[in-house]
Amino acid sequence: MSVADDLHALAVADAAARRRYGAFHVVECDRIGGRRSLAWTSHADSPESFTVCPAVYQEYVPGRHHIRLNCFGEDMYAALIETDDLDWHPDLNVPICRWHVPDELARRVTAVLRRLGLRMGIIDIKLTPDGEPVWLEVNPQGQFLFLEPLLGEPLADRFLDYLISQT
Repeated sequence: MSVADDLHALAVADAAARRRYGAFHVVECDRIGGRRSLAWTSHADSPESFTVCPAVYQEYVPGRHHIRLNCFGEDMYAALIETDDLDWHPDLNVPICRWHVPDELARRVTAVLRRLGLRMGIIDIKLTPDGEPVWLEVNPQGQFLFLEPLLGEPLADRFLDYLISQT
């Protein structure tokens, strides 16, 4: 993964530029509400959806295996979330289990985080039907505690260990 080649998200404010991406399947993230807005991912099926407002657009990645990768320094803890839904966030009543991070993926993720100047990050990855990982986004302060009871992984303790190691 390189920042230029493997971050498949596009944030553009210009409507004409957004329309150019309508030729292939994309998803968009909509902001709903006021102070406590929620973000949902949905298919952008009509060209009109590109003209309404700036948003983050991602190329559609087929598959049902979503990875939530929690990186605390050099330590990584991942969850495999299995769903046919485009966005797994609204429904956690789907199969979720620990996922072993392959060494090559760990190396590539570490390189990207270093290049971005991040010592930690919560990363969303989707596996294609062929098992190829596609980087969707990194959240520098992403949510991870919801996974602790689902995985039986003491992520709060892991995060605390990371924080203590940084002092």
